[in-house]
Amino acid sequence: MYRSRLTKDELKLEAERHLKYRGIACVRLENLHFPSEDSRELNQENVERLKELFQKDITRRLDPKNRIAAEINEIDLNEAIRTSNTSAELLMNIHDENPPFLIFPSNYQLTCLHGRHRILAAREILPPANAWWTVDLYLTDTNPEARRTLIEEYSNEKKPSDGEIYRKVRQYEREDGELTAAFDKLLDIPGLWSGMRISTLHKLLDMKCYEEALHYLEHIRQFWHSLFRGDKNALRRVNNVDVKSLELKAPKYSKQDAQILQVQLLSGQIFSAFSQKEREAIWSELQSIEYLTPSLFTFFEDLKYLNACAGSLKRLVKLSCRDTVFSAFQQNFHFTNESNDQYAIEIAESTFIDKSIPARHCFDTGYRQLWAFVMRNYKEIAPNTKKKKKDLLAKSGVEKADEMILFEFAALADRLGFASPEIQTLRQSSSDREIALHALLKARKPDRYQYDDITLASNVTQIMRLFSTASVISHDNISPALISDNINSSGNRCGFPDQDAHRQDRKALSLPYLNNENFETNRVTPNLRRTPARLGNNSAQSSAKLATTSNDRTKQGNLLRVWLGSPWCDYQSVTPITAKGCLLACRKGDYFEKVTIGVYEGDDTLQFLQALSVIQHANISKIRS
Repeated sequence: MYRSRLTKDELKLEAERHLKYRGIACVRLENLHFPSEDSRELNQENVERLKELFQKDITRRLDPKNRIAAEINEIDLNEAIRTSNTSAELLMNIHDENPPFLIFPSNYQLTCLHGRHRILAAREILPPANAWWTVDLYLTDTNPEARRTLIEEYSNEKKPSDGEIYRKVRQYEREDGELTAAFDKLLDIPGLWSGMRISTLHKLLDMKCYEEALHYLEHIRQFWHSLFRGDKNALRRVNNVDVKSLELKAPKYSKQDAQILQVQLLSGQIFSAFSQKEREAIWSELQSIEYLTPSLFTFFEDLKYLNACAGSLKRLVKLSCRDTVFSAFQQNFHFTNESNDQYAIEIAESTFIDKSIPARHCFDTGYRQLWAFVMRNYKEIAPNTKKKKKDLLAKSGVEKADEMILFEFAALADRLGFASPEIQTLRQSSSDREIALHALLKARKPDRYQYDDITLASNVTQIMRLFSTASVISHDNISPALISDNINSSGNRCGFPDQDAHRQDRKALSLPYLNNENFETNRVTPNLRRTPARLGNNSAQSSAKLATTSNDRTKQGNLLRVWLGSPWCDYQSVTPITAKGCLLACRKGDYFEKVTIGVYEGDDTLQFLQALSVIQHANISKIRS
């Protein structure tokens, strides 16, 4: 039945086209007009490609595949036929290799349905005496469905982007499903769709992070609808150039972003389909937005970061074929909240306070804390995957997760009320024992040396005893870094953070910092790069030339909010306090700065450092805060 209906519709459209078709003519380029509401964006690279072809005398204007379709009302057509001393019959002679010329007044605009790139290229290359193109003429009262078919029937334009293909597919046949529904809500914003990556959709499905992806797609929709106050007509006029100009910008917090966008907007360089008054309104809205401008491009870039973090989370639970990461953790949440509604909040690494939280919000709070942990430590937590034959090559990268990090991760999950066989296994393993054993085997390669069982066990125990001699370093009043002193840092605004940004941001990736706005004001000098906190925990840094003083403190963790949605509260009553219980230097050297040998007490300090030298624990100067 579906196929029968499709055939019937196709025949109906073909009959409509035949009825409204008025033939072929050569028309001067100056008369060919492309409406500004055309949703297909101008691609300058394609124009340059066509110019190169035309310069080689490969215009092929008479080739049927290269003709463009245009609309004309019958009165104007008859007048042009009379002025041009030709006839309707000659126009309809489609087999004639020399179509007649139609002459129009110089100010007459013939509305074209496609072919904008080739006409722009031709205008720059063809001499005035030869500036014409062949056109298929249709009456202006053509059925809308037939007209849409004509618009999409171009062949010499640049290959459509994945987004345009997806957009057309979903417009013709909409299917059920939360993810497709979330993408569908963006169909009315054509400028977003050049950022679509159909080839990456299977990776999105494999990640099993549907809920997080849905939050991000809704974030995109809300941003653009908020910018235009839900005006669908305005949203349809947004093109790819407009989106690219705003993408990842934050004019409220970046002076450079603000200066660039203000000039582009108010001069009409971008959002050219809007009036001056409308562009002023857009600029006014942009200045109040608290976060980076999202798009489908940023969505797929941030999926890379999401995937790395999700891979770490999957170490704690087993996902069935129907599970998502969210649902798997939800099923393994067993917190009973027996202690007067008190729930643990990690305010700094390994430092907790108890906060009164309603039982219905405990899972959300705990789940966010696990995400914050993996955002701090995803680089040290390798995905728990089995090696395949094709993977048995010598590749760089993390081959094995940091045992201490994994142990702490499992301990955190247990403290927050999550329970699974995977969590239990990790908690029962001794990270100190594994680190000590690893150090001994690293220092003396097993293929060249060996320990007998008794000696190996004794050495492991001795090194573990040395670990316990380290004393905790207290850090008072930890505050998130909103600036970077590395002028060479790229300041990635989406995807993975750069090394410098990750190093600074990881200290502030805990709930109080991620959700609390009450930070002290910082002054940013021209010599520093600012990392506006709400611009994402992946550190959206503006130019090194930026100089501004702001009384508005931004929030860390915009990306966490984008993935997980807004939290039930901002945890503003959770004040970051003295962070006691920080990780020990011997276990996590990159968390201590300028540690002296005196931190370790006892006569065996030198022996301990020598034993661990092969794993670079002896280089005290490189141990960082």
